[in-house]
Amino acid sequence: QKAAIYNMGTVTMESGKLTRSKEASTSPSNNGGNSYYVVHNNGTFNMNGGTITQNGYYSSLFANKSENGSNPVFNMTAGTLKQEGFIALKNEETGNVNISGGKVICSEDQSLQNWGTATISGGELTGMVTTFSYTQDNTDYQATTNIGGGTINGDVRSWKYINKDVHANMAPKINVTGGTINGSFEAIERGDNGTPVTQVDFAESGITVSGGTFSEPVPEGCVSNDAIIVPNENGTYGAISTDKADIQYSGVVKTPIESDSPTYNLTSGGDHKDVTVTIVFPEGTIVISGDFHKGSYPITLERMTSLADGMEAGFHIVTDDVVIDFIMVTVQVPVGDDQRMTSAMVYHQAENSQTIDSQGFSPDSFTEDGTVVFTTDTNSYYWIDATVEAVQTGPDFPPIWDDDDEYVPPIVPIQPEKSSDDTVTIVACAAAAVVAALIAAYLIIDRRQ
Repeated sequence: QKAAIYNMGTVTMESGKLTRSKEASTSPSNNGGNSYYVVHNNGTFNMNGGTITQNGYYSSLFANKSENGSNPVFNMTAGTLKQEGFIALKNEETGNVNISGGKVICSEDQSLQNWGTATISGGELTGMVTTFSYTQDNTDYQATTNIGGGTINGDVRSWKYINKDVHANMAPKINVTGGTINGSFEAIERGDNGTPVTQVDFAESGITVSGGTFSEPVPEGCVSNDAIIVPNENGTYGAISTDKADIQYSGVVKTPIESDSPTYNLTSGGDHKDVTVTIVFPEGTIVISGDFHKGSYPITLERMTSLADGMEAGFHIVTDDVVIDFIMVTVQVPVGDDQRMTSAMVYHQAENSQTIDSQGFSPDSFTEDGTVVFTTDTNSYYWIDATVEAVQTGPDFPPIWDDDDEYVPPIVPIQPEKSSDDTVTIVACAAAAVVAALIAAYLIIDRRQ
């Protein structure tokens, strides 16, 4: 039972492959008579490439483990650790793990089991990331995992370990400031495998989220007091620090979300008064002003496809659970290129009513091209009754000469010069006239006879 590498000094791995050819384990309870780590690091191990792999089910693939009071360090910038059936990387109490690149793969178990200090700033981990705490001989041991980058394809678990019936006095620390987690957060109290599992309140789990992207909603008890969770357009969730410049003045974040209608979520990290938020929709612009409490509020501006009789446009505004001072809406009424709008009235229809209010109100402003601006204090249906007329186009008059313009003389056709052909033409015309007169006289005389 020997490791491929047992390091007491410094090892740097750039390429190649490490494994154990005689690994015989078949389960976490059966070592087959021959099972051990591929790498047992008791010093400093730098992994910049290569592959460390094993098909083990009893021993961890890579153990960052002190046996002589040392503080072992594992730095991973590239390469691959892969063991599907059991822990890929185990970091014990005095160990330090720094992962900035590469891949750690253990899809059926834990990609990282941390009892010491681990920092993930890059790379990709496939499998659960577990952080432990326990109490022994009246001493508390609290591991810390810092996640600031990279991707974790698996759950992130806080585990208060029950050590020989002694419950841990404190939870481990998991600080998430960035990166992507494609999995859920878990918080449990448990002894060895097979013992009962107790769920731990997330507020007492030691998990603190202030940044990052998540495939699942982040439990409220895990969210830092200085952050809020917002839904992203692609269905994921993001943690945003409330001290960022884009929200520090209002405390409210607007995020587009996928829906049948254009919708934004306004997310507030706390109680904020007199907040004004402007949202630009495909149908127009809406300005919400009011008081926001901690939470998320969907805002929708939807163009109505079925218009009421005599109405040129209809819009549905939905603002759930927002204490509204006013809503200012800028919308565009369809007006043709050869038309102009000369008047507009706005009518209101309550959410559960079938009747449009007979008393309309004049908009704050409107333009000939169909831009209508109106202010209200309720979210509901709004119908716009507008007068649209054809644009009259006048006849094309000749241009008028301005004294300030440079005078250009008119173009006069040039007459052809006279020639001898002109005389022949005149004589022929005269002869024809004489003949016509003689014929007319003859006809008159003949009729008299």
